[in-house]
Amino acid sequence: MSSTSRIAFAAALEPQPPRDAQARLKADLALAKTKVQNALISARVAERAANDAAAALERVQAALKAARPPPRLSAPPMASPTPAADALNVRPRQAAQILGCSLSTVWKMIGMGELKTFKRGKARLIRMDSIRAAAVGDAEERP
Repeated sequence: MSSTSRIAFAAALEPQPPRDAQARLKADLALAKTKVQNALISARVAERAANDAAAALERVQAALKAARPPPRLSAPPMASPTPAADALNVRPRQAAQILGCSLSTVWKMIGMGELKTFKRGKARLIRMDSIRAAAVGDAEERP
């Protein structure tokens, strides 16, 4: 046998898929292509849906921001704790403000008897005339 006839004989001996198997392979290939195309379409649809959802979220956030009241920059002004000039008695903290000294200094002045106090209920009150006398006494002592 010649070499070409041996090759032809060997090729003839190789199993050839039946014609219906080839048709099945072609159908499987077409089905795989369709699935790939559908997956690409689904990915595009999912991307569009994600973009739409992101845009909707931004619109909602902008609407919420517009609906919020502006933040308070400071607390409302409070009434001054300084007593009126015609008050007869004041608390120690107010006396400290009037005298321009610390609260502990006021308590020391009370302890030394420089300020006349009395209690009304649980509140310690200082007479304004003793505060005026202490203020005048401080002014007289300075050179």
